[in-house]
Amino acid sequence: MVTPSTVIVPYVKDRLRPQTKNAVIRQRHSALFCEHLASDPESYARVIIEASHRPGNLVINEQDIVPPPGAINQLLRCWHPWCYHLVELKGRLTPATLGLAKFGWHLQFRYPNWAELALRDNNDPFLTRLMHEPDMAIANWMDAQGIRAHVHNPPPVHLHWPGTHGW
Repeated sequence: MVTPSTVIVPYVKDRLRPQTKNAVIRQRHSALFCEHLASDPESYARVIIEASHRPGNLVINEQDIVPPPGAINQLLRCWHPWCYHLVELKGRLTPATLGLAKFGWHLQFRYPNWAELALRDNNDPFLTRLMHEPDMAIANWMDAQGIRAHVHNPPPVHLHWPGTHGW
């Protein structure tokens, strides 16, 4: 049996890096490119929540992350409920990002509304980052459920925008 899967590339207008788009399309022709609004702090979270309701595995590849060759299929084949690649941020490899991450079908089966649960307001550990940067809220919620992340290698290329972290 083949598990259905969805690969999304959330991006802000004019911020989708061509290297990212080309690498994702090479690995997954059916990837969905989902524009969200930088001016709306909840826009990115809504993209994730909507995608989380699609059947099967969900892979998120952010707008400025170039997935290593074969990385998307490797994530989709992995049996762990939550996987990601460490992403370089400010010269360090950072865990629990949404840069290149997978949420498995069994997570959706056990927690049908996992994204809504993870992204609700009272789950924000920094009280200012929720919705704009849902990675920390999701990691916090997963940790509270006892769901440990599985790390994949190698780290993807992170194409930063000058003066920013990449968004």
